[in-house]
Formats: sequence, C-alpha cells, structure tokens
Amino acid sequence: MQVGEQLTDSEQRVWVKVRQRSGELRRRWGDRGVLSFERGRLLITFPQGEYTPVRQYIKIKAVVRKDPLTLTVNSGFWSFGWLTLTFDFEEDSTKVELELLKMLS
Repeated sequence: MQVGEQLTDSEQRVWVKVRQRSGELRRRWGDRGVLSFERGRLLITFPQGEYTPVRQYIKIKAVVRKDPLTLTVNSGFWSFGWLTLTFDFEEDSTKVELELLKMLS
C-alpha cells in the first residue's frame, strides 16, 4: 500500500490496544478498541458490552513508530497527550501509519 491510496471501510477498522500515560482512557472505557478514520480524524470506538460503544475522536499532531507493532501518536497537550497504539499485526500498524501520515500532510 502506498501513501495516497484510499482504504475501504472494512480496511479502515482495526483492533488496537490503546495506552495513555495518565491511564484516563483505560479507566473509563478499557484498553482495546476499534480504530478507524472519520472526518479527517482518528476515531477509536471502545465496545461496552451491552451498552452503546464509546466513540472518541482524536486529532493527530505527530506520529512516531516505536517497533513493528507499536505507534505513538501525539494528540496535543489539551487533548489526550501521547497515546501508544499497539496492534495485533504488523500489516495493520503499517496501514494505519500511512493513513495517519497522509492526514498530517
């Protein structure tokens, strides 16, 4: 996949483990969510069992690759700060990284 290629809806939805330094997201909604893109922002949907899923939009300011399965993204001081996204597959992390870099440019 190259920068500039569009992802289909099913390709845009990826399971991810989300960690934040303060732990605010995990305490509220758990640490695994479905990552997708909507309206030029990163969208993480946290399933809540029988309740309505929690949708959290995040505007990305920077992306850093830590290892083949891990990306760190900066959402800014007044948002969630630095988030660590850990993927199940390297292919998913690469695809998301390209999409995030496209959003930044």
